[in-house]
Amino acid sequence: MSFLKLGRRRVTGPIFIVGSGRSGTSVLLNTLHKTLNLPCHGEGHFYPLALPLITATNDFFEKHASKSESSSHMLHDVKVEEVRGKIGDMIAEIYKKQYGANVFIDKTPGPTGIEAIPFIQEAFPDIRIIYTKRRGIEVVRSAVRKFPHVAFEGHCEIWRDSMTTWRDARPKLHVPYLEIDQHDIALNPALIAEQIGELLELNPHQVNTVKSYLLTDRPQSSGKLNSGTVNIESSGWDEKEIKIFRKICGPIMTVFGYTEDGNYRIDTE
Repeated sequence: MSFLKLGRRRVTGPIFIVGSGRSGTSVLLNTLHKTLNLPCHGEGHFYPLALPLITATNDFFEKHASKSESSSHMLHDVKVEEVRGKIGDMIAEIYKKQYGANVFIDKTPGPTGIEAIPFIQEAFPDIRIIYTKRRGIEVVRSAVRKFPHVAFEGHCEIWRDSMTTWRDARPKLHVPYLEIDQHDIALNPALIAEQIGELLELNPHQVNTVKSYLLTDRPQSSGKLNSGTVNIESSGWDEKEIKIFRKICGPIMTVFGYTEDGNYRIDTE
């Protein structure tokens, strides 16, 4: 099996970066790519194919359950687990063909990528996952500026769906993962570098390299939107937009401990 030596240990599988857009996925991809020299694309958006294929497989076997009861039918001797495994094998084989090894970085932001993560664990038994998050106020402000053709409500829904999908996917994971807030990348890059180092089993030199890149390679710029936190009243939104944001994003903001003021989140320590 191909592997990357990391100090005294080794990572024998890929690193998958997921999260909502505008939450630090790009800076992490660039940091890890330059630190570890692993192959990658700017974004992946391929492995979520596993989700509809597995769903269709499950639906097929459920629909034809009565036929599988008869030993005279081939379906009787075909196990749904085997078919699902073949889907995972196919996904893994295509990645290996793309990158020439089992060790690579995939960045697939958005709800679909997050939802599919639990379904590819068996395909990549040595996978490590990094989930990036950021408070909804900052994400929506940044997204509105970069993608003005998308309705304000749509940006709110994308952030909400990314956060709720991760909340639901996280308990299903049985592989190592790390949850990082972009706010902490800016506030304490040394701590984030240590956390990444622990997840990936990096040596001290590599941890310092990660820290250096986190200090110099800032998240994709949105003008002054990344310069600090704001409260919802100074977000630049009108009363209608604030009402929409609170309706769509408010409940999951509470779940993740985010506030609407300049404190960013509730201090739980």
